[in-house]
Amino acid sequence: MRAGFRTFSRTQAAKAILSLMPHISVDNLVRASKFAEKLTRVERDREVIRALRGLFEQRHPAILMAKDVMDRLSPNCRKRLIENLIVNAFLIGTDKR
Repeated sequence: MRAGFRTFSRTQAAKAILSLMPHISVDNLVRASKFAEKLTRVERDREVIRALRGLFEQRHPAILMAKDVMDRLSPNCRKRLIENLIVNAFLIGTDKR
């Protein structure tokens, strides 16, 4: 039961952060990445998040382009992308693997 609550709370936190993606500045993305690093359990995922944070801080063109694409997606498509790629692959998937 306790593990289920942890997974649920991490999932809800990630969804809440990522749902703000279209309205969030790059500086706030850096802050969100620090929080996301605390949500992950696997060191490999933390390293990926740190690398992304470095790209956010450098304002790398690929990151800005990905943010622009996320801004243009329909809300339903954005929600499914966040749920499937970020939440299921990174947060819940590491527990199942």
